[in-house]
Amino acid sequence: MCRILIGACACILGVIGPAVADPPASDELEVGIGIAVMPDYSGSRTSGLRLRLWADGTFRTVDFGTFAIDSGSLTIDPEVRWEAVDNPDIGLGVLVGYRSGRSSSDPGLTGASDGSARLAGLPDVSGTFDAGAEGHVMVFGVPMFAQVRSALQGTQGTLANIGLYLPFSPTSNVDLVVLPTITWANARQMRALYGVASEKSSAGGFAAYSPGAGWENVALEFGADWSAGGGLHLIASLAYQRLLSRAASSPLVQTSNQASTLVGLLWKF
Repeated sequence: MCRILIGACACILGVIGPAVADPPASDELEVGIGIAVMPDYSGSRTSGLRLRLWADGTFRTVDFGTFAIDSGSLTIDPEVRWEAVDNPDIGLGVLVGYRSGRSSSDPGLTGASDGSARLAGLPDVSGTFDAGAEGHVMVFGVPMFAQVRSALQGTQGTLANIGLYLPFSPTSNVDLVVLPTITWANARQMRALYGVASEKSSAGGFAAYSPGAGWENVALEFGADWSAGGGLHLIASLAYQRLLSRAASSPLVQTSNQASTLVGLLWKF
């Protein structure tokens, strides 16, 4: 539902944009639907099927930068961005995004949050909108990006992502992307997802744990896009995340190795 809301925000920006500038022909919008196999929550050794809906798009203006929406990644949370500076070598902007929460019930196919009955007795972690800044720069011909985003409400905190975006086109109708990232989380974010308050430890059967700030995970995502013609594309993604340090040491974590896959259909306009 939140991805739909973010998509609606991008559409509003698209309506406002043409009134102030004529966009170049490189503007694009794509929407997709797919089925993913994802861990029940960060650190779970069990996974389940999830329905995924997403929208990705870019709208470039002449004088007012670039508006974009990204929500199709398995490793980076959805976001709407405005890049006041946007060229192939360097970019800088602000973003508004959404992070899902976690509950003590299994999410099921259409669940909007992570969850597991194993976490019964622990407080739920609410989903949250967040805001922050992002930028990209070309280093020796390799595109690098970074973003910092802080929760606007609830118990979640601040995340910082650093990564590379490596696209390839082996044939005219096949596009491949490799997306390696590393994520840092502040103490508030670590405690929200991996901590166990002392007064809740007996209720959940977990030892009390209060992690501080640190690197949360490293991730590697592979994406493939095959054009079937007429704007229809078949897509597949595979992602691997390795929990690090204080996150990996949480009593909630059953395994540090987290794998996700996705197959779906995408329409480009």
